Amino acid sequence: MPPEAKSDSNAALQKGNLKEWIRDLVPVDPLRKETAKESEWPEPEPLAPERTAGEGYPMDALSPTILNAVKEFIGYTPVPQALAGSVALGVAALASQHHANVRIDAQYVYPINLFLLIEQKSGERKSTVSRAFLKSVFRWEREQHEIWAHETDGEERSHPRLLYEDSTKESLVVDLVEGHRSAALWSDEAGVIFGGAGMNENSPMGYLTMLNKMFHGDKYVQRRKNSKSVELNEEGYRLSCVLMMQESILSHLLNLGKGKGSGWAEDTGFVTRCLFASPPSLIGSRSYAEAPEEIPAMDAFCERVFRLLTNPLPPDWVRLRKIYFNEAAKKLWIKEFNRAERLCAPGNAFAGFGGIVSKHAEHVARIAGVFNVFENAGDQVNEETMENAIRLAQWHLNEAQRIISAGSLRPEIRDAIGLLEWFRKQKFDDPAPLTTRDISQFGPNYIRNKERRDSVLKVLAEHHWLRIETRGKMKIIKLNPQLKKFVS
Repeated sequence: MPPEAKSDSNAALQKGNLKEWIRDLVPVDPLRKETAKESEWPEPEPLAPERTAGEGYPMDALSPTILNAVKEFIGYTPVPQALAGSVALGVAALASQHHANVRIDAQYVYPINLFLLIEQKSGERKSTVSRAFLKSVFRWEREQHEIWAHETDGEERSHPRLLYEDSTKESLVVDLVEGHRSAALWSDEAGVIFGGAGMNENSPMGYLTMLNKMFHGDKYVQRRKNSKSVELNEEGYRLSCVLMMQESILSHLLNLGKGKGSGWAEDTGFVTRCLFASPPSLIGSRSYAEAPEEIPAMDAFCERVFRLLTNPLPPDWVRLRKIYFNEAAKKLWIKEFNRAERLCAPGNAFAGFGGIVSKHAEHVARIAGVFNVFENAGDQVNEETMENAIRLAQWHLNEAQRIISAGSLRPEIRDAIGLLEWFRKQKFDDPAPLTTRDISQFGPNYIRNKERRDSVLKVLAEHHWLRIETRGKMKIIKLNPQLKKFVS
């Protein structure tokens, strides 16, 4: 019921206060009056950790042919060094991976394919970089297509290709079995792979698990009632991955399945197999640079890629030639292995990141193997090559920790960020107070469950974005007036 009026309507009308008299019949909660002073509220705390600045990319750690091509390319196409360097390294791995394995000792021999996850904003010229360094890959595919078209003559045979992008798990396996067995999952817009509707349920777990097996060239058997059953033999194929994506897509990938653990990308071990890179943007600071008529370093890079690709696949992958470490290189590798392991101890720099550190020494060995094959440096990794492989792998390891720390969020944090955005978009014209029940009835669908809703509101209260006050049976939500300044 409205409160008892302090005077009747006739008296208010005579005094010209009828509007105020009517307004006083309905009490307006202080939350809606926008009268709270900002000074009465503490500063809201960020819900997600801020991304720390990364270290400078060690471009000079790249092998000579790769380094010269990258330096020449960024001279006339201003892009982040780490973007160009990582793409070039991925191409080198694709071209080299069917030529050799790298031997650590009598029991441990690794393939030299690489997985790279590169985070870059739209407009950073990811596609431009890919096209430039994949030039010889496209040439190989064109020439092989002509041969295939001439030889098949109507016969059903898989088209030989090196690059796959929008492939289902099942089709990728079939293509590797029936087509060219050394390839890459490659995308400069990896939202096609990880941001689609098919990645909203359980399918990502199977996809990531399959990629984990392909990282090692392990046996993979695919049995389906309604589709083709095939088998990838152990040590009989190679797959590299170069996946470029925006921050939102990478965050989506890192947080898939987060409500059931650390997230599928982490729980399956997929992130441990990846070399991460997230270089700072150059947008707004790029000046036009005239491209030269001749680009000898890029030409040399592309020619080396093409020459490696045209060498036939091995008839027996088990007997693939092995690249060894010389004595000095082996000492450096062991030293780095032990150093990285110590960093995982409680209180040290990589405590809690044992997963990504566990693959670090293997990444070093694989990068060294790629360098040796690509530079035609023989079967022994020397000290200089090992030093460079270590420096490059260390940079990628630091990037992995930096990116995963900021991008992998607890489910209630992600929900809280979403609810803040919902608050920001509301007009709150209704003079009645905002209650927790309102959130359940009208808020985002994903937090209409009481337990999940209360968990999110608790997080927001702890970070000073709102307050919860109890009035009888109602729980009133009061928003920090600074909300609109912080949520965008």
